[in-house]
Amino acid sequence: MPVLIGIAMLLVLACLHGGAGSRLVESPIRVSPMDKRILPFLVAGFGTFTALGFIQNTASFIIMDRFHLDEVAGGQLSGAVMLAIGVGMIIAQAVVVPVTQWAPPMLLRVGAVVGTVGFVVMLPEAELWVMFVSALLIGLGIGIAMPGYTSGPTMLVEHDEQGGLAGVIGATNGLTYVLAPTLSTLFYGWWSPLPVIVSIVALGNRCGIRSRASRLS
Repeated sequence: MPVLIGIAMLLVLACLHGGAGSRLVESPIRVSPMDKRILPFLVAGFGTFTALGFIQNTASFIIMDRFHLDEVAGGQLSGAVMLAIGVGMIIAQAVVVPVTQWAPPMLLRVGAVVGTVGFVVMLPEAELWVMFVSALLIGLGIGIAMPGYTSGPTMLVEHDEQGGLAGVIGATNGLTYVLAPTLSTLFYGWWSPLPVIVSIVALGNRCGIRSRASRLS
């Protein structure tokens, strides 16, 4: 692991360069999360990362309970499911997003549909292979949506607002990292399908993006 981290750091140092047209912003403008230009994207991003956090934190519980596995076997299988989600995200961001070149609102809408289908497939108890198909679809959908969430707002704010926007997006992501583990396990304790249902609702909140679609297409 330390070797991989070292390689990653070297790659960043070798490949990351400032843009030719970059300039220092002397007085960055603060961006409010309630700004009507970016709020729909923040809501969509919050839903996206919440759904991802929910499945990451409850997958092992779902697998152990459905397939009656012990902690060791359940942990191994949940790791494989997480791998399937990761494969879906790689396919989305390495293939789907560059090939389609969709605008951010389209990425969010398509990602929402694909991810929602994945969670719906996960709701009923079914064979193990269905779980992997569900995980792949979830990863694919979230992987398609993420670039739309992160890039869309940057096209709607001015140059001197970009730093403030980055902070707001980071704070939104961080909030999901705090809430998702607690809420997902709490909901699962109440009723095991509840985290999946909440994830479906969270991914379905992206209809508000449509009002901005014409400006970004």
